[in-house]
Amino acid sequence: MVCFFTGYQYMSEVLLSWHSTGLLKELEQHKLVFVETQGQEETTKSLADFRTACDVGRGAIFFSIARGKIAEGIDFDHHYGRAVIMFGVPFLPPTDEALRQRLLWMSKCLNIPEAEYRNFDAMRQASQCIGRVFRNKTDYGLMVMVDLSLIHI
Repeated sequence: MVCFFTGYQYMSEVLLSWHSTGLLKELEQHKLVFVETQGQEETTKSLADFRTACDVGRGAIFFSIARGKIAEGIDFDHHYGRAVIMFGVPFLPPTDEALRQRLLWMSKCLNIPEAEYRNFDAMRQASQCIGRVFRNKTDYGLMVMVDLSLIHI
């Protein structure tokens, strides 16, 4: 199982909450738990250990970041990813100056509203994360998107 969060801070808050309620310990009784970090070396080791746990039949959960190292090119096909859960919608940070300039240009030159581009980009990124699991026509798995904004869809 692969779980994607919108950022490191949000993932940390959720995992800390799950730890304090005992949910994380309960998950660890059934599956090994691995977490993407901001360090390349630790994430590479976690990914290798995750794959080993899946290969030997133990199974594992990998907590990752949308727009992070794992979401941008690591495949979880076959038995590495039978489920993917997306926690939150991965919008770009509104304070990013390059993004603000791009949105201004798109609004003026292309007549594309800011909200339309931000929604499109977030859904594209969510699809990118979900697509890590489905790599060919024989792959199968479960997709779950968890966010309060999706409650009316």
